[in-house]
Amino acid sequence: MHYDTLPHTKKVTIKKDSTFGLFAKAYDAYNVVITVNDNVTFNLYTLITCIDGNSDVKIHINCGSDSNVNVVSRNFAGKNGKISFTSAIEIPEQKKAVDASMDIKNYLLHNTSEISANPDLWIYSKDVSCKHGCTMSTFDSDQLFYMNARGIKNTKEILVAGYIQNILDKFPAPKHLIFKRNINHVQELFSSIQ
Repeated sequence: MHYDTLPHTKKVTIKKDSTFGLFAKAYDAYNVVITVNDNVTFNLYTLITCIDGNSDVKIHINCGSDSNVNVVSRNFAGKNGKISFTSAIEIPEQKKAVDASMDIKNYLLHNTSEISANPDLWIYSKDVSCKHGCTMSTFDSDQLFYMNARGIKNTKEILVAGYIQNILDKFPAPKHLIFKRNINHVQELFSSIQ
């Protein structure tokens, strides 16, 4: 399996089994079309953190036959942060035996936060297995109460750090460290939690 960050280009072709990370923050804009070749496994993990600005990410994935495509996205909008995230998976009519999934979770960390998330599945073939989910939430009050009742402080920061760490843990140690540098503004995100 090949691990790397998604190039900041208009088009990317995935020719071998790969796992890519896309890490965006305020004022970042991505509009990329990804073509996954036949017989390839492709994982895309996106992490968008936005404070005091806009972030606009559009991803369109064209699947090949016998491909396995998995998109996992975690989006965090802090104070005055606005995120627009569109992820589309397209399976053309002639492509067969495709397994595709999309899991998008959006977290509004402040009452001035805004997130627009649009998961699209464009399925033109019958021989596929596809699933998608998209949630929008603030913090779970029961979860916060449980942690606070046990004397845990900074519960919201701990939860956000855990969500971010979960994405970073998908990558081997050397890449993990490089990616962690790309999100060095997380402390700013913590300060915008309400």
